[in-house]
Amino acid sequence: MLLFAHISFIAFVVWFFGTKANSELKPWYYAGLIWRMALALIFGWTFFIHFEEGDTVHFFTKANELADLANVTPDQYIDYLLSSHFPHYKAEARNDFFIKIVSILSLLTNNNYWIISLYFSLLSFASVWYLYKNMVGLFPSHKYAAALGFLIFPGPIFWTSGILKDSIIFSAFLFITAICLKLLLRKKTSPWEAIGVLISFYLIWELRYFIFALTAIGFIITLIEVHFASALTSIRSKLTFWSFVLPIMVIAASYLSANLNLLRFPYAITENYHLMVSLSQDGKYFSFDIEPTWVSIFTNLPQSISIGLFRPIFKSDTLIYLPYGLENLCVALLTIASFCYYIKRPMKIHFPAILVLGYILTCATIFPLSSPNIGTLMRYKAIYLPLMIYIISIPLSSSLLQDRLKS
Repeated sequence: MLLFAHISFIAFVVWFFGTKANSELKPWYYAGLIWRMALALIFGWTFFIHFEEGDTVHFFTKANELADLANVTPDQYIDYLLSSHFPHYKAEARNDFFIKIVSILSLLTNNNYWIISLYFSLLSFASVWYLYKNMVGLFPSHKYAAALGFLIFPGPIFWTSGILKDSIIFSAFLFITAICLKLLLRKKTSPWEAIGVLISFYLIWELRYFIFALTAIGFIITLIEVHFASALTSIRSKLTFWSFVLPIMVIAASYLSANLNLLRFPYAITENYHLMVSLSQDGKYFSFDIEPTWVSIFTNLPQSISIGLFRPIFKSDTLIYLPYGLENLCVALLTIASFCYYIKRPMKIHFPAILVLGYILTCATIFPLSSPNIGTLMRYKAIYLPLMIYIISIPLSSSLLQDRLKS
């Protein structure tokens, strides 16, 4: 009975918001949602049934223990939710915070892994659809590029639809991205959207402070551009302004966490690199000759950014990397095709695109250095890969739409 109630509720939510989509976008809505839910179930089967291990299994198991506590002693459960404790899983507070969230769903679903997975996929799709709908409304010629990046490309969907922290981080980040886009294009935002931004920032802060720092910088840049920098008309004045403001923002962000401190940052990257290598099997991580200095960090940037954007492509020692390789090969070919198209038909690069490119390149540079394990890196890439695919697909999307209009 409980299972039927949850399935009925999910079906009602899907139907209700489907009625809000216009006739042109409705096929994308249902196809994108079904595809995301299917990949969420495939993700669950892969780790929960086949491998029987992984973060998702540990999160679910610990959440069930908390939910069982709620059934026995509700007061202790509520006290646990509202207070801080030593984190038991990997000694990370963010894991404890996420387990508390999952435990609420475990309590409501009677510890049903699959229903919880569907709720997480529904949450991530809600943010994806909100961003996609705004993108298509503001840039109609980007319809296919946005669909490829956010609704179709399987890798990021696989990693951001199941019971993982990445699902919440991805959802919160995309919602903030959509609000930034609306602000930059002078579109009205509601008080509910402002509340959503605050909640999203809180969730990202609790789950991954590095993404919080980047997102906060991007959001503040948006506000500055909208209210102040847009008055600067010449390119020279804009460059002068941002060359002064950006370093101040980076220095301010470095105080958000000890590991983000500019003096401490190379040590944090190096320590995390060696920790990840020690936990990885041979051949399942990328090797860097890295030392805890800024010089070493900059020396490794070319290799790191190539990995963050396009690798691994060919890794023949195990079939599990084949989907990643094919995915990265598609991204590389799409990048080359878009670059060639841009050379022949130059397009104006707008401020939102510059902001997104800065975010992509920063993540693609830092993540391989700090998390060289291939599996972990593929999961982390899910936070910026949809934006990258969207950006590099814009020229081809615009050309395809023009051809369809001509025919």
